[in-house]
Amino acid sequence: MAISVVSYVTALTDLGYSFRLNEAGDVIEVNGKRLDDFELATIRARMRAEGFSASAVDDIIKMEAARHRYHPIKSYLTTVGMTYNGKDNISLLAAHFEDVTRPHKTFELWLRKWLIGAVAKAMDGARNQNAMLVLDGPQGIGKSYFARWLCSPMPDYFLDDAINPGDKDSVIRLAMYWIWEVGELGATIRKADVEALKAFISRQVVTVRKPYGKIDMVKPALASLIGTVNNSAGILVDTTGNRRFLVATIKSIDWSYTTNIDP
Repeated sequence: MAISVVSYVTALTDLGYSFRLNEAGDVIEVNGKRLDDFELATIRARMRAEGFSASAVDDIIKMEAARHRYHPIKSYLTTVGMTYNGKDNISLLAAHFEDVTRPHKTFELWLRKWLIGAVAKAMDGARNQNAMLVLDGPQGIGKSYFARWLCSPMPDYFLDDAINPGDKDSVIRLAMYWIWEVGELGATIRKADVEALKAFISRQVVTVRKPYGKIDMVKPALASLIGTVNNSAGILVDTTGNRRFLVATIKSIDWSYTTNIDP
């Protein structure tokens, strides 16, 4: 006689396991941590020792995870929204950056547009796009540190890596990370690649088959992109009106923002 699904779930619970589905990339978690092959092998072995079919355990885990979905970025943003301090925090943050266009404050304008876009994309990526914020300035002033700092409350959702618009892994990452820094953008992208990068930035929905997956993953695009360049943003000038690249030229950064501003 076949063992019921309820019996499998009860056994997993009795063994101390709880599962949930992280909707940022459809990642299964066990007891609050990402489920990897080693932990899965342990679970299967323990269930086999209890008299259950190890081959059925995978499906039961997926079913249980799907019943307990959550989105970490949405949860974080909802909590932050409930504790807003009433200040113009974006303006206060931008004041720590010396923008070559002062007093016109191009950096503040682009930063505000990009941050609002990053929130909107996280909350409903299927209906919102966000341009790439490009920080152009001397090497060593802290552009990359700033990109990482922006995501410091959620460090697991920050990515520092190159983009290959036609690569499957890059497409998957678009649905898994919130802030994606592309360092040394001017040195790693050719003029011929700019159009492909524009299309990548504009994606609202990710449709891709994950490794070992049986069906396509269809998820809203989550990542908002920051590019850093060293006085070489010329190839990123968007003749359509800066819809995809928000280029700000920075002379210097006052690092006291890390203590004066709460990310």
